[in-house]
Amino acid sequence: MKLTEFVGANLRYDTRAIALDPELSQEVQTLLVQFGLLAEPENPFGIRAIAALTRFQRQHGCDEPEFLGAQTAAKLLEVAEVGTRAPASIITVEAIQSTVLKLRPLNSKDLADSEKHNLPAGKKLDVTYFEPIRKHFVLTLTQEFQGSLVWYAFGDHIKISGGEELNQKEPSITDQKPVLSPDSPPSSFKLNVPYKSQRDNLNNPDGSCNVTAIAMCLAYLGVPQRRSNISFEDELYEYTLDHNLSRHSPYDLAQVVRDYGAKNLFDKHSTFDAVKKWIAGGNPAVTHGYFTTFGHIITLVGYDEKGFIVHDPYGEWYAEGYDRNKAGAMDTKGKFQHYSYGLIERTCCTDDQFWVHFISK
Repeated sequence: MKLTEFVGANLRYDTRAIALDPELSQEVQTLLVQFGLLAEPENPFGIRAIAALTRFQRQHGCDEPEFLGAQTAAKLLEVAEVGTRAPASIITVEAIQSTVLKLRPLNSKDLADSEKHNLPAGKKLDVTYFEPIRKHFVLTLTQEFQGSLVWYAFGDHIKISGGEELNQKEPSITDQKPVLSPDSPPSSFKLNVPYKSQRDNLNNPDGSCNVTAIAMCLAYLGVPQRRSNISFEDELYEYTLDHNLSRHSPYDLAQVVRDYGAKNLFDKHSTFDAVKKWIAGGNPAVTHGYFTTFGHIITLVGYDEKGFIVHDPYGEWYAEGYDRNKAGAMDTKGKFQHYSYGLIERTCCTDDQFWVHFISK
């Protein structure tokens, strides 16, 4: 596939699809190198290339989050045609006080020593791209630091400079508090939410936890699919592509739920008690956590005295890593798993933030 084939066409390739197309991957990366956004091509299309493409899209107002479509392709070719564009300047992050780089944006005390490294005051690192998240910045570096290209840093402890003006603030959205009942929920409760595994998805089985978690809730609430030839979660994945929505944005995920005729109240500062009351009232919830470096989303379907009962679309989580679902067999390892309150606090809560979607009909 060539970029010219995207122009004027209804084609949308997520980053996984780009990586699977050597011709397209090489063409895109060659241009990103030419524009000064990428040091050298990667094989396959990897973390730095994805970050460089995202930066290009932000530079040129391409409203195609997490995918390559006609708009981005046309702009890549247009900028290449001009041929006189000065290479983009390097983005630099500097520690303004001694701080910690983390593999997950959680409280340092909840991370293993291998997941965090000191960054002394004055230390600088070159960055391919960054985004604000949960009072942190997620940084994609130009070169590995302590074995990883991606690190999180607390926003108040670093200074980002160079490059064009990029967003350094998270969206300012008012929390949406649900109406909760009963006032005194039972000590335990479980909803019979149908389980869906992301590992058998046609679209990005290792990166579609988000739409899979949402699909479980919509199916439980009786929201009908619009297509009969694919799974609900694959339908939602393609819906986000077709409507320029980001699967990783909680606000866009809430929009998907509303577009399908259900309700979604998103609260960035929720509590365990609120979630338990919501579930006891007959509705599921979805939370964003950091079971993995890049984040992960699970469905909360019950609780007891010791923890939440969850549908984890990827499988069963352990501190050492996941016991992953396997498509076609043993594909329900994450079904009705018991994740303790301590585990949820360590993986889903940071500072005062506990991100929860309260979903109902």
